[in-house]
Amino acid sequence: MKIKDMIKKLKRYDQEREILDCIWLEDDVFVKAEDMEIELTRNQMKNIISNMENKHDAEVGVNWDVIEYWIDQELNK
Repeated sequence: MKIKDMIKKLKRYDQEREILDCIWLEDDVFVKAEDMEIELTRNQMKNIISNMENKHDAEVGVNWDVIEYWIDQELNK
């Protein structure tokens, strides 16, 4: 999801409501890949973010291990 889409989505709600959200960016994927000594294209990072958004396990959430998993999945297609 793009930031502009998130803003649009949130505008539907009362701005005084409480919310908990965790935002991961392509930059976070880049940092993790760099830690793993892997270079990713922008398209690969986009695919990884998309997979994390659409295929994540709600009982696990998103964390550094999950990002590493999706990087590995992207590289092993």
